Amino acid sequence: SPSRKVFLVAISWGAKLALATLKKFHTLVDGLVLVCPGIAAKIGPTFRERLQIGGSFVIWPRRPIRVPLTDPHLFT
Repeated sequence: SPSRKVFLVAISWGAKLALATLKKFHTLVDGLVLVCPGIAAKIGPTFRERLQIGGSFVIWPRRPIRVPLTDPHLFT
């Protein structure tokens, strides 16, 4: 219905995807709701892992990269 407002809702790390989506398709939604947004990590990859990620981005940009989320303390 054209008279209804449309909101994009994102939880945890989905906030990053929602922000990227909103940046590209900002005319499609009227508002954004972030529930416990995971915008920045408290820990990051090691220097070696960052080099591997950067190198693989140049050589194989669509290569899937494993994100270790087995530790419950990493969740919001």
